[in-house]
Amino acid sequence: MNLIRAIPLETEVLAEGVIDHAGRSTAVATGRLTHATTGQLYATGSTTCLIMKIR
Repeated sequence: MNLIRAIPLETEVLAEGVIDHAGRSTAVATGRLTHATTGQLYATGSTTCLIMKIR
């Protein structure tokens, strides 16, 4: 997670998550946190996940 700027109290935000790639054994996803009306960026994040079958 990368925090870009502080979020003022009582601010309405939008959280967006996107799966960039999903394969058999790994997946990559990204996310953004923005101001609901102005679109100002507050934070971003990304992850790489290992996909495992549970038996």
